[in-house]
Parts: sequence; C-alpha cells; structure tokens
Amino acid sequence: MRELSEPLRQKVLQRHHLDGRAVSDFVLWLCVWCHAEESDSQHDLPDRLRHPRAREDRLLALLASDARLMRRMAEVMVSRAEWLEQEIARLIESSAEERGEEGRGP
Repeated sequence: MRELSEPLRQKVLQRHHLDGRAVSDFVLWLCVWCHAEESDSQHDLPDRLRHPRAREDRLLALLASDARLMRRMAEVMVSRAEWLEQEIARLIESSAEERGEEGRGP
C-alpha cells in the first residue's frame, strides 16, 4: 500500500471501520468497491448491533463483523482453489501432450 502514491491511494483505497464506528476504532484499508459492499452489509445488521448500548450487544457486533470477514475470506479461498484446480489440470494436460501421452488417463 505504501508503494502507491498518495493521490492514487485516495482514489482506490478507503479507510473502513470493520466493526462500525459505534462499535470500535479498528480501521483497515479496502478498495472503494469492497468498502461500499462492507459498509452496506453493516446496515443490514439489527440496530442494536449497529449502535450497541450494552456490552453484550457490542460483543455480538464484534462477532458479526468477524463472521462477515471470515465469509469474505472463505469466498476468496474457494475462488482461488477452483482456479488452481483448473490451472493444475491445464498444466497436466499440456505436459502430457508434450510427452506424447495424449490418450492416457491419470
């Protein structure tokens, strides 16, 4: 992130309060699209988690933000796994063709 010039960073990255401003001061940098999506998902939470008054509600809000983060990470991992599986199959196929093993199974 520090490699980006300040004007470019301000165009593509935004600071995001992962748990919501009313819940914690934890901030991370997200691209503008992810920031919009994450902010929107916070508005889907019940009001008591968006604006916690009780300690238990604040803890629930923290857990809710962790759950959203884990879901996003899981989506990335599934996408990466699917891509890697396709890439491996492609490489195996091209390697077999190079060795003249076109009709053979694994």
